Amino acid sequence: MSITRTLVALLVTVAAESGAAETPVPLRGSIRVALEETFSGGGAKVLLTLTASQPTPCGELIAAVDRTGVETRIRIQGIRPPKAGRCELMNPPPTSATVDLTGDTGRRRLLLRHGARSEAFALEITDKQISIDPIDSASLSELESRGTMLRAPPHAVWVQISYPSEAARKRYRPQAAELVAALEGKGARRFTPANGRYAAAYNAWRALDPKAPPGASSPRPAVDYFYFTYDGRFETLAEIGGRFKKYDRRDRPGPSMSVHISGWQGRVFNTR
Repeated sequence: MSITRTLVALLVTVAAESGAAETPVPLRGSIRVALEETFSGGGAKVLLTLTASQPTPCGELIAAVDRTGVETRIRIQGIRPPKAGRCELMNPPPTSATVDLTGDTGRRRLLLRHGARSEAFALEITDKQISIDPIDSASLSELESRGTMLRAPPHAVWVQISYPSEAARKRYRPQAAELVAALEGKGARRFTPANGRYAAAYNAWRALDPKAPPGASSPRPAVDYFYFTYDGRFETLAEIGGRFKKYDRRDRPGPSMSVHISGWQGRVFNTR
């Protein structure tokens, strides 16, 4: 066989193997469905995450989205296996797909389909809350975020101050008050959010749910949450937070105070 024919045969083999690796395989089992609010790219987003129950390390759930009228259709095409048919990650991420529903405002019908199986959900997205409920019996999915959830207000910023004990919280109470005053001095407007279940999957918002299970750490640390609206630069908040790094002494015995700042900008600051 000539060198040219050998190279052509090799390229065809590689292409065939690559195509086989990228062909989605049928989905077995159910799909976990979770609706949440997150913050990235300078704004709030409403995301629907679909996670396959069947283990496929390094696999990718393939979904196609189509919108018409007041209906959003998501067709699950299957799971794309990892290239070369193997996963080289020690802790691979879940086999999932994320659909951005931020623009699907108002009341809509969400249709989830895979092969001959399909399910419909009632979806509603407003600037105050989001909700999702099944319309018919579930055979394809497991809905994790059923019902109505509150949304964070526009330009929300939240601050978490953690202490190893109640004694440390008492010790650093003046410093915590100083931090809050410094943020307010730069235009952050403090408010008290209503209690309830929020769509934002962050500790500060989960803490507002009176029905949420307690944290798993034992003993539980002392934590204070502060909520603001702020439409300025996140760097200004991070600069203020940086002044309090000297109180974060968790690597040494004795009291300490840790500061974590997050916001609608999708940015994070912490003193760790």
